[in-house]
Amino acid sequence: MFRFAILMLFVVSMVICGKSPQKNHYSSRELFSQHLPDNLNWVTIEGLKSQLEGKPPMAVGFDVDDAVVLTSALTNGIAFDYPEYKDETKIPGRYNKINCSMVKTLLPKESIKPLMAMHIDRGDDIYFITARISSECVERGDYSLKEYLGDVFGIKNMHPVIYAGPNKGIINSKTAPIKEKNIQWFYGDDDHDIEAALEAGVKGIRLIRPRISKKKSGNRIGFYKEPVLVDSDF
Repeated sequence: MFRFAILMLFVVSMVICGKSPQKNHYSSRELFSQHLPDNLNWVTIEGLKSQLEGKPPMAVGFDVDDAVVLTSALTNGIAFDYPEYKDETKIPGRYNKINCSMVKTLLPKESIKPLMAMHIDRGDDIYFITARISSECVERGDYSLKEYLGDVFGIKNMHPVIYAGPNKGIINSKTAPIKEKNIQWFYGDDDHDIEAALEAGVKGIRLIRPRISKKKSGNRIGFYKEPVLVDSDF
């Protein structure tokens, strides 16, 4: 929380002084259209593995949508079936569909599989924290996001998915579960993921949002000087 506050104070002070901070962040689109900018804190899976060498197993966390799975194909399909709904979050039974009945149509990001394998080999506890809302099918114990993620990433000791829900005003919904589970590294594609990690006092690692993602906001890669995993978009 202290590091996060200091960084935000710096940005605000620059604005008050009439100066713009030197560009230090990029959208996914900008990264795809140019060579890797040398002013980002790029990391590789091997580099992360080296940082953990000799250290005991720990708890790590991952955001879900656009971080470890390609979600747009699923949500586009649901929206296609209900063209009368301009706000797809209002579609009847939407969360039962994306959490359970249609979860197998999600595509895992291939770039994340070796990252997940690295943490599994270390014996790390792996948690998934999503801004989705839980649904009836999850409570019933149907095949859901938990089982799907365990299957596609080969996680045998699979913890229940934490449905943190959307942020409530200025309160980041993922900060509390990061603290509660004693997560030391948290991976995500969104600014809110990195902010949650910083607020919890742990390392936030940026995963690049896929090209096909419909989401445009929260995409300031490198804004918090966070490590950015190379080629983590696909």
